[in-house]
Order: sequence, then structure tokens, then C-alpha cells
Amino acid sequence: MSRSLATYGVSYNGRVDPLLGRPLDGFYCPEVKTLGRVNSRRFNATFTLKLETANRSCVMRDWRSYADLVVYGALSDILQGKRDEAFRLYFHLLSMWDGNGFRDRAFSGVYQSYKCALFVYLYRALGEPGEGRSVYLSCSRILTMLQSKDGGIVTGYKVKNGRIIPIGDPNTETTSMTAIAFLGFPKDD
Repeated sequence: MSRSLATYGVSYNGRVDPLLGRPLDGFYCPEVKTLGRVNSRRFNATFTLKLETANRSCVMRDWRSYADLVVYGALSDILQGKRDEAFRLYFHLLSMWDGNGFRDRAFSGVYQSYKCALFVYLYRALGEPGEGRSVYLSCSRILTMLQSKDGGIVTGYKVKNGRIIPIGDPNTETTSMTAIAFLGFPKDD
């Protein structure tokens, strides 16, 4: 993946870097940059490649209100050997779990699958602590239920009468995060 990104002059994006083994130096507002266009003969279409990156001129002060950013913060702390800080963020993340998914500031009625994948990764990175095991099992079940027939993971879901209702389509980002969550090796210094 790093070589593919390097083709476009990108090595890290300042947001998901802890998943790639690089700690963050802060939290910044997202900014979307257009990298270029790719023509696909298979789909007879031209796709625009975009990258979400950190806008370093805009410090994000409310990052603890977003489940995904809390995970990145905790993973960054682990990479820097700050396990106590990582656990503080982990317990804060657990407080966002409402029994069905992570209800954070971005929640708008549809749970985001990738946040479950990020939780699974962090849970493993912290050595599978006893507290949060039920959330880990729930996220594992949810992600399994959201796997489409072609193998991809659907981006969102709702819960009705205890049933997981997929919302959206499978995409590369969510599927990749899920694969990393279950098959990646969290780095712990």
C-alpha cells in the first residue's frame, strides 16, 4: 500500500497513520485533496482519486468526541509507549458504545462499520483486556453479518429488533480496515 501511495507523493495522511505504525503529532481538521484521475476500461469510466489528509492549520480540539479519532489517539499512544494514556482513551471509547455501535458526534442514525473494525484492532493492540470483551464480541458479530457475498464489508448498519440491517455498499476502505483489525499485528512498544 505504501508504494501505491508513494506513486502520488503520499506516504502518510496525518490521520490514520497509527494503523501504518506511525504515531500522530496531533489532531487536525480533515482536508480532501485531489490526487489525479484514473481511467478504467473495465468500467468504461474515469475515476477521480482523492485523499483525506490533515489540515495542519486547523487544530481539532474536539477529537475525543469521535470514536475513530479516539482509536487513532490510543494507537498513537501505544506506539509511543504510553499504555496508561492508551487505556484512558480506550475506556472513553467504551463509553461511546450504546449496545449496538459507537454513538459519537458523527452519528446520524446509521452506525459506521469501520468504527467496529477500529475497536477490534485497538482491543487486540491492548492485549484483549477483560473490560470491553463483550463489545469486541458484538463488533465481531456485526462485521461478520455485514460481509457481502463477494467478501466486502458493508459501510453502515442499523439495528432493528436485535437484527443487523446493512446500510450502504461494501467498499475498499471498510473492508481493508476489517481485514487489518482481525489479521493485522498491532505494534506495541
